[in-house]
Amino acid sequence: MPLKQILFVLLTITMLGLAACGDDTGSADESGSTSESASASESSSADEAEAESASSAPSSPADVADAIVSIYNEGLDAVAGMADNPPPLAEAKSQLEALKEDMISRLVELGGIKQSMSDTDKAQVNSALTSAFMRIDPGKFEQFSQVIEHYRAEDNDFANFLSSFNIITQYADYDLLKEQEPEEAARLGIE
Repeated sequence: MPLKQILFVLLTITMLGLAACGDDTGSADESGSTSESASASESSSADEAEAESASSAPSSPADVADAIVSIYNEGLDAVAGMADNPPPLAEAKSQLEALKEDMISRLVELGGIKQSMSDTDKAQVNSALTSAFMRIDPGKFEQFSQVIEHYRAEDNDFANFLSSFNIITQYADYDLLKEQEPEEAARLGIE
């Protein structure tokens, strides 16, 4: 079996495993820090943005799953999109490191929503994720793999970083994140 097919099968199995994991326990303490010297207008703007974000936050299991898949696809597209013309290593690092942190932030927020759901709703999220991951274009995975291999010769750590985009949805599953990446869970305040 060619390497690309093996990678696709492994990626699919990984995604199915991530989607199938339960979220029966755990909670998140999302805390942000603000500067004591922040002006009242900055504080007001932040409050308005937070209120807008909360009002637009997905609440149904299908909406949460769709949001998770959308973020996952954003990362996959960003990496796979470099296949035809990979930028220099420093440029790729700069673009993708910032993107990944943004994705993590959004996935952790979705994980908090998922964590507050009933077990039935969590199972519906997981089921919707499984279905969505099965529909992802295999050609996109081939391009994703090409980019990883392109950078592996130059910087193996960066290639591994790129590979982590494939399992980024674990940030929306607190129990899984605590099990697989306890230091990351602690860094993000997920207990």
